[in-house]
Formats: sequence, C-alpha cells, structure tokens
Amino acid sequence: MEPQIKGAIGVGLEAENPSTSVVGQKDGWDEVPLFFGDGLFGSILRPSRPGHSGWVYCSAFGNERTNSQRLGFASARALAATGAWVLRFDYRGTGDSRGAFFDFGVEDYLEDIERAQKELERISGTRCRGLMGLRLGASLAAVAAARCDRELDLVMWEPVLDGVRYRDSLLRIAIANELVHHGGHGQTRDELRRRITEGGSVAVDGFELKERMFESLASIDLGSLGRPTAGRVLIVKIASGRGQAIPAAFSNLCDLYSSAGETRLESVEEPPVWMRTRTYHWDLADLFGTTIRWMGESQTARESSDAIMAIEEGVKHNWRSIERPVSFLVGEVPVRGIVHLPVNKKREEIAIVLVAAGEACRSAFFYPLLARSLADSGWIVLRFDPRGIGDSCGELGCSLLEEVFAKVEDGLLVTDTVAAMDYLEGGEAVRRFVLAGLCGGAITAIRAACVDGRIAGLIPLELPMRLTPRTYSHHNKPSSRQLPWYELLQRMHGASFFLRCRRLYHAAKGLRRETARRVASMLPSAPARKSGDGAWYRERVGADASVPMLLAFEEALDKGIPVHCVFADSEQPRLFEAAIPGLLRGRPDASDLMTHSVIRGADHNFTMPGCGVGLTEAVLSWLDDAARPWFGE
Repeated sequence: MEPQIKGAIGVGLEAENPSTSVVGQKDGWDEVPLFFGDGLFGSILRPSRPGHSGWVYCSAFGNERTNSQRLGFASARALAATGAWVLRFDYRGTGDSRGAFFDFGVEDYLEDIERAQKELERISGTRCRGLMGLRLGASLAAVAAARCDRELDLVMWEPVLDGVRYRDSLLRIAIANELVHHGGHGQTRDELRRRITEGGSVAVDGFELKERMFESLASIDLGSLGRPTAGRVLIVKIASGRGQAIPAAFSNLCDLYSSAGETRLESVEEPPVWMRTRTYHWDLADLFGTTIRWMGESQTARESSDAIMAIEEGVKHNWRSIERPVSFLVGEVPVRGIVHLPVNKKREEIAIVLVAAGEACRSAFFYPLLARSLADSGWIVLRFDPRGIGDSCGELGCSLLEEVFAKVEDGLLVTDTVAAMDYLEGGEAVRRFVLAGLCGGAITAIRAACVDGRIAGLIPLELPMRLTPRTYSHHNKPSSRQLPWYELLQRMHGASFFLRCRRLYHAAKGLRRETARRVASMLPSAPARKSGDGAWYRERVGADASVPMLLAFEEALDKGIPVHCVFADSEQPRLFEAAIPGLLRGRPDASDLMTHSVIRGADHNFTMPGCGVGLTEAVLSWLDDAARPWFGE
C-alpha cells in the first residue's frame, strides 16, 4: 500500500488545500510544484490572466545552479507576472530530480529540456514560445532550440560559449578544492583529465565530475552551432562593473546570429549571480527589465486552453520510497519542500526534518542523497526551504551573507522549523521529530530543541563552534561586486599561488584570534566575562566561541534529548571535544546522551567523493541503534 500525506499536491492546479500552492495573485501568478517525465522535478507558474504562450527556464550547471537558485525563483515570477506561463525544472541528477549527478551528460540534459517543453504545453494548453537560461543553461537552451522542429525565441544570460574552455575552468576549481581539503601538492589539469578518462572522478565544488559529463561538455560550441533558431534571440552579458566593454566573443556571436535573423546583444550591470559572493539580496531590476522589455516588443496574445490537465502528485524514487512536493504556511508566507515517504515505515510517529544550512536551498550539498537514503531505510523525511530561501516566498531581510549567518545563529530559522513540524504533525499524525542540519541548520536544530517539546533527537552536522564575525555595517556595506578572496583566487591559473595565499590567510586569522584571547583575558569586567559559563567556553574554545549555541546545547541535554554530532575532517571536532567537559558539568547522565563521530577526509559540506556515503552510514547507524528512545516508546 502506498503511503499518503494530507496536503500533498494532487491532480490539477486547483489544489484542495490552499496551502499546497504558492500563490502570488497580487503579482498576477500562482505556482504549483510537480514531478514529470520519469522523475524530473519542476514548478509551473500560471498567470492569473493567461493569454500568452509559455517559457521554459533552463538552470545553470553544478554549483552555479545552486548559487543562482534564487535567481530562477525571481525570474520565473517576474515573467509570469507579465502574463506568461513559465516552467522551471531540475535536470536529472540535480536539485530535486531523480538520479545521481555523475550518471548524466549534456545529451540527457537536452532530453530533459525537450520533456519540459512538452510538459509546459500539456499543462497550459499553449505553445512553448521560447527557452531562457543562465550560463550553461543558456547554451543548452540554444542547442535544444536548434534541434526543435519549430521556431522558438531564445534568451541567453551570460552563456557559456566554449564547452572545452568551460570544463577547463571546472578543473581549475577542482585543483583548488583538492588543495583546500587535502593539502599537499595539487594535481595538474592534465593529471585530472587522465583520472577522469581512466574511469575516476574529480570533485568540483561538491559535484562529482565523471567521464560522461566531462566529454559531453566539449560538444558545446555556440560559434560553430550557427544560428540556433529562426525566432528572435536576446544575448545578455552580465558585467560586474560600470563601463566594462562587451567581450569580442559575445559581439562575434551576435554578428553571427544577426546574419540570419533578429538578434540583440545587451550588457547589464549586475553582480555575477552564478557565483557565491558576500551579497545575499540582489536587486536585478536591470537584468529583468531588459529581458521583459525585449519579450514585450513582439509579444502577441495566443489562444490558451482553460482545461487544466492532471499534475503528477509524486514520484517513486525506487520501490522503497516516494517523494512528493508540498507547500505549507509559516505565518502567512507559503514555503516549499519535498517529503520522502517510505513504503514500509520504521516508526509511524517519528519523522526526520532536514533543517536548511544557512542560506542554502533544500537541494544543496548532500541533502537529497541523505533524505532518499533515510526514506529507503524506513524513515519519514521532510526537507524544505524556509522563508526567503530557495523556492519559498518571503525575504530574510539581509543584504550580506555574513548577516544571514549571524541571524541564523540568533535563531532566525527556528520559527520555520517549528512550522515544518506542525505541518507533518497535521498531515501524517507524526508526534515526535529528529532534527538534522548542516552548519547553520545544526545551530537551528539545537535552538529549536529549547522551544519545542516534540523533538526526540538531534543530529547536528559540522556544528560551528565559533560565531560568524559580525563585521557588517548597515551604513557601510561593501559593493555587491566584491567577491570573497577564495572566489578570486580560484579563478587564477596558479593553484600553488592559491595554496600559499590560503596559508597566509589562516596564519593571519590565527594571529587575530590569539590577540583577541589576550585582550579578553586583560578585561575581566567586559560583558564576555560576566557569565561563568560563557567565560569557561571562551577560554577553552576561543574568544569567539558560540556561547548562545552551547548554552542551548546544555538545555537540550537537560531535557534528555539524545544528540549525535557528525563532523568533517576539520577543526570543529577538536573544538567540540574542548567544549565537552563544559557540556557535561553537573550532568552525570549526559555522557550517554551525547555522542559524536568524524568522517575522515570529508570537507565542511560533505561533498567530496565518498563523503556523502560515510555521512549517511553514520546517521543511519545512530538512528537505528536499539538504545534510541524511539525504539522503546
């Protein structure tokens, strides 16, 4: 018998439960998540007054897709507000779609784009007017348009022009990743290429690149492709500073396309939205305005059907579990998630909630892999995007990433986490919860345990023992074009130079911390010395110890909540061990509640090859231990 969940998306866009669809009628659209095409996940946006044909949004590749997730969210809504249907989706092996990243290549992604076009037309009853995409997604859109048997319009934001050069840039990032996580002498690009062609893989910002994808990227060459469509084409160069000249390669591509049809090349001044910068909230009025004005120049109303066809409510990950998109309210703001339902539940009344890792969306890092593995083992799992993150509505009210991290440390996402538990309790009659989360998600889980009595266990992953530096100022914010030091260095050709700079950086960081400790010891009357507990942790963990989190940890232990911390091969386990005597003070039974393990060779996000498997095994081993309270209830 298949598991059921109340409030899941059923058939049609008119869901019975109003909280199942993300509604933005004041902006002229509503949205429903769906699975289609044998495990592809997407979101369909319907305008309130449909009259125009639809668009398919093609996302960027790998970590660029993760970084630009919020861009896809905003651009689809901006376009739907003009009266167009929009479908955005995840390629197989990415995001919420089925499969492993390394099992697919460019040809598979092109098939997914074709499926997305057909799904848009099936649901909306309109013709797909065009394709739009960012970076490699823009290039894939061009190739897909060239293969289409009819005229399509094309919007290309900062397209990847040459797949060979693009994959070389991925190898440079892989070199930097290996230097950061393993140290020693980094391999050359030729050595990494040889590793891939011999059946191995390399890690590129958490994505395992194997031969199938690596070789297929070389097929991307927009210059030799020729004009991909008889429709109109918009090429947008995203410049991070004023007065930057448009590169000759973009101008040449525009000239090539213009010789056979209407083509426009625009340059907009916006931050590099596919990179992770210090800026969290972007106002992309120039990019969106330029695109929508271009679309409107020849926009013509077309007949659309009022018949809404059925939307697949869920997808079988395999014979052991089912995944379904869900939406629920946090206050009055709709948020989005994926619930994983095992066919044979291990415990009916226990569910696991994966808490967002800071600003990262629900499909970032290892979250899909971990959720599917847990569900296959019999556990109900929910992973979701809190307000202002990923696909969920609302805003965090933060301009800088460090501001987001600081607010998360202060409990910003606790309300959303409690609402997620409320949703599962109402839908599945779940009574108890285990919270797990990476970094900021670990902090949120611990803080939530202090305010909600339904939490039966905690699995903090790579729990940060020190506070984020509170260096931001509301009156003196850095330029949105300013990139972190590592983003700049990763793009330099010399990996050895990157390593030297990294060592200098950490040496300077250690010197600053030592200086801060000495200053703190000389100021016994400072606020940091007023709390005995705070002073103890600062003395042993560091002057920047995350005292509020550690005190919340103590409170969770006082409530008898078992906790298993899983750490990467970093400084965090050493700092945690330094804090253990403080966590155990006056709690003779707490040593049985608190355990921890270290995944050797793992990076902070557990994304290096093999790390996700080790993490999953550690989590399942702890959950399935007969000594856990949920097996004795």
